[in-house]
Amino acid sequence: MAREFRKIGVVGLGTMGAGIAEVLARSGLDVVGVEADDEGLERARQHLEASTSRAVAKGKLTDDEAAAVLGASPGRTWRRIDLPIISRAALIGAGFSFAVSLGEFGATLFIVRPDTPTMPIAIFRLLGQPGALAFGQAMAMATLLMIITTAAVVAIDRIRVPASGAL
Repeated sequence: MAREFRKIGVVGLGTMGAGIAEVLARSGLDVVGVEADDEGLERARQHLEASTSRAVAKGKLTDDEAAAVLGASPGRTWRRIDLPIISRAALIGAGFSFAVSLGEFGATLFIVRPDTPTMPIAIFRLLGQPGALAFGQAMAMATLLMIITTAAVVAIDRIRVPASGAL
């Protein structure tokens, strides 16, 4: 009769014990390490960090897998590793979507409500009215639309993820 283990204890975290703990953790098991003193525990932690760093550098482990081996929860791994990687791209995508939606006349023409027109629709309506006042208001609104779009693009360009350099 086979037994399935989910949590394993390793007593003694010298070179061999730390290596065993790492192999078990990489296979997805919860590992509890026991060492006689805090110095031994610190040496084992340093050994695991160095070993997983080498594995990441060689492409044998992903950053997420290395964080899991070192005991990080999935939520913490997502917050500390994945989110910083995707945040700039997500913000840029959101900013460009905003900038494109400001000037997307065709789509807004179909979904606009008469009581809440978008800027392109308001400009279109003002240009359809006779008189210099309506024309001036349309030009002012078009200028405002250009300023908002430019500000969105500049803001997107200035967003940087700490310690990542360029996108």
